[in-house]
Amino acid sequence: MKAWIIVFLLSINIAYAATIEGVVYDLSLEPANNVIVFIDTEPRQSYVAKNGEYKLNVPEGEYTIKAEEHRQRQVIAYAEEKISVKDQEEYHLDFILFPSLDDEEALLQESSTIGDVEIEDNNSRLRIGLLLAAIVIAAYLLYSRKDKEIDDDLKNLISIIRNEGGRITQKEIRKHMPMSEAKISLMIAELEKKGRIEKIKKGRGNVIILR
Repeated sequence: MKAWIIVFLLSINIAYAATIEGVVYDLSLEPANNVIVFIDTEPRQSYVAKNGEYKLNVPEGEYTIKAEEHRQRQVIAYAEEKISVKDQEEYHLDFILFPSLDDEEALLQESSTIGDVEIEDNNSRLRIGLLLAAIVIAAYLLYSRKDKEIDDDLKNLISIIRNEGGRITQKEIRKHMPMSEAKISLMIAELEKKGRIEKIKKGRGNVIILR
């Protein structure tokens, strides 16, 4: 009986090996509080994001993740993304909450009559146009912030290699940078692509040389 329980627990750990984590932002790019994050696993999981942060454990597969902000049992803002989990790694996925357009669409339907109501129709279209512009600006600011964070990480990695005399093993890099092996590998690949470093295979590991 005990052996069966151990096998069962191990099977759970294997099935839910990948981690998806991130932050949910509002349109002002501030972390949103008490947002519910859903993912369509079997069974479906949900997570209440405190200070915008969420974390999910999932098996490999294709998923849709939704983030919803509720007020009086109504969805007032939401975001939705698809993600493909192909290995047992850590995945980072951020969201920007966009206001629901249901009310605006209802206004358009009600105002698409004749006479004076045409003015209301134009005003509704203007509000939707302004909302879409705000969405585009918010998305640009968020991804610009992420690009800056990535650039800072790459600069930090180059500085570490330089301080080690221009030569360091990939295993040693993890001691200086508390990140996952997958993220460090991606950073090394990016620097190698830019021609800033050279990666040499040595035994079971890699030696990174600054050019």
